[in-house]
Amino acid sequence: MAIAALPTPTPTREQTEEVFVPAMNAFLGALPGFVSGANALAVEVNDNSDAASSAASSAASNAVIAQSAAGAAVAASGATVWVSGASYTANTSAAISPVDQQTYRAKTTHSGLTLDPANDPANWTPVGITSAALEEAESRARHFSLIAAASF
Repeated sequence: MAIAALPTPTPTREQTEEVFVPAMNAFLGALPGFVSGANALAVEVNDNSDAASSAASSAASNAVIAQSAAGAAVAASGATVWVSGASYTANTSAAISPVDQQTYRAKTTHSGLTLDPANDPANWTPVGITSAALEEAESRARHFSLIAAASF
């Protein structure tokens, strides 16, 4: 929301009476509109702050829910720690990467591969929420919390 500008020239003591009086009248006449605009802006800022705070709370809550669901998905997947060179079946095998502790599902049927699933996107796809996605959600929640804290 924009606040209407106060009229110019702004009255000053150095002005002659002929310049000062009309300038002061215009200035004083514009103050009620200026105050209304400033008050409306304050309400809008507070509403935005409340919305940001609510979004931050929701994001943090959703991050916890997502992490829990990811844990349940990993548990249900029957994943075991990845073994270099072992045989894996596409869309059936799941493995936990020793590199990043994330769970991956085989995209291809393969054996004899020595590249960890975390570093082999051609053959593996992440299952559940990744550490990077969780960090991004937490970062956004902190950002919204800072915005909310800056409210009037």
